[in-house]
Amino acid sequence: MQNQPRGRGPEQIALQIPCRYSYLRIVRQAVGDLCAQTCVSEFKAAQLEMAVDEVCAELIGQLRQRPEGGGRSLQIMLGRQSGEIAVQICYPGDKVECPALASPPVRPGEDAGSLGSYVVQRFVDRVEHVHDPESGWCVRLHKRI
Repeated sequence: MQNQPRGRGPEQIALQIPCRYSYLRIVRQAVGDLCAQTCVSEFKAAQLEMAVDEVCAELIGQLRQRPEGGGRSLQIMLGRQSGEIAVQICYPGDKVECPALASPPVRPGEDAGSLGSYVVQRFVDRVEHVHDPESGWCVRLHKRI
């Protein structure tokens, strides 16, 4: 039996991390903690953690290849709203083409980014990659709870 969420209002977490893989642990922990506070099942929480980790890792890899990439950061907003957990991952500059965001998902084994594409597209309910005038490019992941 699941517990009731601890708060009735929206839960929000905001993070800004440098484009370094070593900070992904902090992002995974924040996703897991928000899911625990929201009483999301461990299975759904693990799926969301894996999808967020995959997108962040791909963005970090792509941004670090740019000449100015070493000084870039990711802005991550996590929130509970209307029966779902929403994660927004924003980055500055030009749009990054992420294999993990390919839709329909690439079948595992077809290319190097295929597993990431499968994880993201199958483990969350909705994926968007949009431009926000204030935040730059944003990947939005939505997981029903």
